[in-house]
Amino acid sequence: DGSRGLTAVIRGMAEPLIGLDPRPVQQIASMLWVRQVQAPGGVNSRAIAAIENALLDIKGKALGVPVYELFGGPVRDRVPVYWSHCGSYRVRNHQLVGAPPLRTYDDIAALGAEVKRRGFKALKTNILPFDGEQLTNFGPGFGRSPGWPELNVDKKTLQSVRDLLGAFREGAGPEMGLHLDVNYHFKTEGYLQIAKAVAPFDMTWLEIDTW
Repeated sequence: DGSRGLTAVIRGMAEPLIGLDPRPVQQIASMLWVRQVQAPGGVNSRAIAAIENALLDIKGKALGVPVYELFGGPVRDRVPVYWSHCGSYRVRNHQLVGAPPLRTYDDIAALGAEVKRRGFKALKTNILPFDGEQLTNFGPGFGRSPGWPELNVDKKTLQSVRDLLGAFREGAGPEMGLHLDVNYHFKTEGYLQIAKAVAPFDMTWLEIDTW
């Protein structure tokens, strides 16, 4: 939602490129930067990046090589993965995911066991408060749930973080990497309180977004 106009900007920038040789990627990218020099950054930067990625894909296919060969070859041939938004989508959009909804922290513990059973070494989740009946979405930083624009943390939210991580740790076991992404949902003081709350759970990382 935050970049709804991006598709139109990409089309607007790409239209004058039709008919050009797509292979001199840097030349085309430099030209695009020059053309938007009066409005640098923001959505224009995203649009140029999208076009440049598409050009690199075309060039790689034309040369018959993976895109990474255009950048000096691969650095590694194996990459560890984690289950992203673990639990979050099953709370918000379980129908789209094609999985049963998560309603309680017992369900979270069962999901943690599923993550382990499926061979993942880590998972990343988001804050999922329990409202007395079911788990709920938490998104004040995006204006999707109450709590904006003040973005203050409260004791109930801190407890929900502890309950969530405790349930995941119970189900997934002590070796599972736990990551928590708290997005743009707090100000600095709130992030500090969240950091203190998650300290006992041996987190792999605590992810925050802030300007």
